[in-house]
Amino acid sequence: MNYISKHNAVIILILLGGWSSIASQNLITWDKAGNGFWHNKDNWDLGRVPNAMDTVIIAHDSVIVATGEHAMAYKLVLGETFTSGVGLAIFNNASLTIVQNVMDEDVGIIIHDASFFNAGLLTVVADVGIDMRLGSYLTNQDSISATASTTGISNFGEIVNETAGSILTVGSFTGISNNGPLVNDGKIFVDNCSNNGILVNIQGLENNGLISIGNGGLRGIEIYRGQLINLGLITVVGLTEGIRTGGTDTNSGELLNHDSVSISSCETGLKLVINSTVTNHSKLDIRLCSKGINNDNGSLRNESLGVISIEGIGTMSGFGYQSESSGIFGSGGYLENFGQVSLNNLYTGIENCDDCTVVNYQNIDITSFDFGLLSHGIVINSGGEIEFMTGNKGLLVFSEVFRNEQGGTLSIEGCTSESLAVKAFGDFENNMGSHVVIKKPYAVPFSIGSLATLDNQGTITVE
Repeated sequence: MNYISKHNAVIILILLGGWSSIASQNLITWDKAGNGFWHNKDNWDLGRVPNAMDTVIIAHDSVIVATGEHAMAYKLVLGETFTSGVGLAIFNNASLTIVQNVMDEDVGIIIHDASFFNAGLLTVVADVGIDMRLGSYLTNQDSISATASTTGISNFGEIVNETAGSILTVGSFTGISNNGPLVNDGKIFVDNCSNNGILVNIQGLENNGLISIGNGGLRGIEIYRGQLINLGLITVVGLTEGIRTGGTDTNSGELLNHDSVSISSCETGLKLVINSTVTNHSKLDIRLCSKGINNDNGSLRNESLGVISIEGIGTMSGFGYQSESSGIFGSGGYLENFGQVSLNNLYTGIENCDDCTVVNYQNIDITSFDFGLLSHGIVINSGGEIEFMTGNKGLLVFSEVFRNEQGGTLSIEGCTSESLAVKAFGDFENNMGSHVVIKKPYAVPFSIGSLATLDNQGTITVE
């Protein structure tokens, strides 16, 4: 049974069984001297098995929810004090269900210097679903579902979601707040969170499986401090910002992509802020976002095997893009391309402002645009190729410089007859061995403003 059907089945049981979500008046404590089974009434201080009205305290030993058994509680506190050897294990085809009113401002499960092993179905409905404190460990081999109003999972411990594991968080302010190591070899689903789907802070997140985030909210993933290493698939759909790499003068967040990141239908696909870094070794695909990448004083590096593909958004009468949509917008920071960048069906392919630098060593292709490259900053084409096709205005250089060097090629082809290919109000340098090729008719194929300079030691061809 997959995670969705299990989750739905539990909700049906809640409705049919009338499990209460009012605050528990009962404390029940594990008092067996040694390990044992949850469903043995003699292991509890009240002489009965916990029910949905109980706050359950397990402060010592290891407890097992055995195969085929279904445990319930209002709240679970695992490892109340710093005592080693405390643990809870849910076996195959077993379950633990904790249901509260999410407005109770209570925590469903507290794991405090203890271990939690889940090979069955764990369902939590609470204000905070699972609170993992220092010294805690959570290993998931099957299904965890957390419905919460504040935080689905708060992690200051360590989480391993194994290959067969599935974690679902729904309806929180933050789906997963990760302050300790989190390794995902299985699947993580975050749905309908109002602030952050996943917050990476202090410690890192390693994804070897699938992370899928969608349906509203401010950000899919915020990497404030620490590192997100992706060796699997990350998909983010329908948020204000898909992924944000944050930072301050002393702390920074980093996204290191070795496989596939897909972002779609967001206002901004990927945003980098001060001191943050994104390094792409594989596939970064951004579609239907008003701004594909917004680099605000961060550092974006596309390595030799990296492919960045940004596809435009919506429609505008007579064109194939939405007004003011941008593939890459730099309000500061640095962009280095050693691989392939493809920008298509956008109002502006690349727009970099005064404090932003773009350096290209390989290939940047821009098609179906109004402004191909609108530059107020520095653009250096260092032996690479920048190609504009089927747009309106190719390259506009304002206050800073465009430098074509070390055998680089700037190619502009197929724009409309009313367009201009190159317009420079700043410095335009075409160094020895470098080429500018402009094909097909233009009203203004190449223009240098009165206060600008042209330094041509290579070749400029208009066909």
